[in-house]
Amino acid sequence: MAKNTLFSKPMIGVDLGGTKIYTVVADETGAVLGSSKKSTQGKKGFDAVMRRCAETVNEALEQAGLSAGKCGGLGMGVPSPVDQNTGAALFSPNLKWHNVPVKKTMEKHLSTPVFVDNDVNLGMLGEFALGAARGTNTIAGFLVGTGIGGGMIVNGNLIHGKNFTGGELGHMVVLAEGPPCGCGTRGCLEAVASRVALSRDINEAIRRGVPTMLKDMIEEGTDRIKSGMLKKAYRAGDRLAVDLLNRCAWYVGIAVANITNAIGPDMIILGGGLYEALGQELLPVTQQSAQQHFFGPAGKDMPIRLAELGDNAVALGAAVFADRKLSAL
Repeated sequence: MAKNTLFSKPMIGVDLGGTKIYTVVADETGAVLGSSKKSTQGKKGFDAVMRRCAETVNEALEQAGLSAGKCGGLGMGVPSPVDQNTGAALFSPNLKWHNVPVKKTMEKHLSTPVFVDNDVNLGMLGEFALGAARGTNTIAGFLVGTGIGGGMIVNGNLIHGKNFTGGELGHMVVLAEGPPCGCGTRGCLEAVASRVALSRDINEAIRRGVPTMLKDMIEEGTDRIKSGMLKKAYRAGDRLAVDLLNRCAWYVGIAVANITNAIGPDMIILGGGLYEALGQELLPVTQQSAQQHFFGPAGKDMPIRLAELGDNAVALGAAVFADRKLSAL
């Protein structure tokens, strides 16, 4: 392969999320040749979502001017732990999936081999191969958005664990007996530092009469708060927004210290909607918190970096994952 070549053939990467499907076709260097995006429409059921994924693949291939047969294979990130022996998505609360055959179904729709993993794992793999963590060996990362996902790469390899739940860093407990989490326990990072947690705490403060410009931004009949609203309020100096967002960033710093103390990575990566919107403001808070919670020399010269690939991270990481799987066959 040429010096800057990642793949021997173009590769396909699919990012299947709870609300959208985003697919890319990448050339041998990882550059995007074609892409397609659709809403997930998860309420229509598993088979309908798989058909929509296949449609995005065909649309991205058409834009790239390629057929599936000209590509090496397809990688796919899903919001679920994935059985690496079968390619089945084991548990996705958002999509209401339990042990569904993603790999098998997609291979029926498309004439190309399919390889499936957790979406945040693949986002971290994308940053490792093409983004902020290029040239490292061991990393951990957090994507902080509606929920919080995590991923770990140790000695160049994704960590899946015995039950394929390795890297679920959003469910690291950072506040014992803290708020309940959707996973069924309490005090998880996701329960105190995600956008869902922020929405809960902001709406509760508004009901208590705490003054905030966010009150006028929230759509009538909903309590949903978007990253753009938080960014505007934070930069305007809204006290509630500043206090709660800084608190979230502080808890992320505790989690950063915990995983650093555990595995001694070369770098920590932070991404997702909140850090994409307010990374320059929140990163110093996270760094300060981490420094206060590192064990002795564990955090010495530890780089904590913002992710670089944005919306392409999972899809490009999926392409890298498929290429790795094919190379191992």
